[in-house]
Amino acid sequence: SNILSKEIQNCDLSVLIDELKILSDSNNGISKYESLSEPLRLEYILALIFGKKFGSEGLCSNLIYNENGLPISYAPGGKGDLIYKDFLIEATMIKNKNQQLNAETTSIARHSKELQEKQKIEQRTMLIAPVIHWDVALFFKFCSKEFDSKLAPISIDAFLKLIENSPTLEKFKQNFDGVVNKLLSHNSDDYIDYVNR
Repeated sequence: SNILSKEIQNCDLSVLIDELKILSDSNNGISKYESLSEPLRLEYILALIFGKKFGSEGLCSNLIYNENGLPISYAPGGKGDLIYKDFLIEATMIKNKNQQLNAETTSIARHSKELQEKQKIEQRTMLIAPVIHWDVALFFKFCSKEFDSKLAPISIDAFLKLIENSPTLEKFKQNFDGVVNKLLSHNSDDYIDYVNR
């Protein structure tokens, strides 16, 4: 965490936002972190963004890092990608509907439930991916109701809007809660249109 904190201090938020735009295909630039695979880069950039924007206290990135502070491997099995205060963040570059549904949903639900029971706080959980599919939104809607918790899948572009419209962590929480409310109160087609545009 000390190495990650040092990297957070040295990075620039606007560069990190551009990096997410590259991953979402809304920017054709060349990544500063192109030596990292896209899935590893996404998890790493998200950790840096949360730390840079809202402070590194309470940030737990479960990636495996080398001595220079660069990630070399994904989070070990059984752990969420990123925990930040009361947020559990899972990140994937999977775009295929069936792969996203099969590879990402059940483990997120389990991690969210376990973390909520362990920490005894209101838990917020998000899946961040290039695109979100209807089936995935439906799964998250069910889990939000079943666990009486705040879970939502969002696209990288929707996450960027949340970050850009949230000057504080408290505002980010409010904005994310608004996304969850849209998931729960709208039909899944409308939600998909909202997070993918």
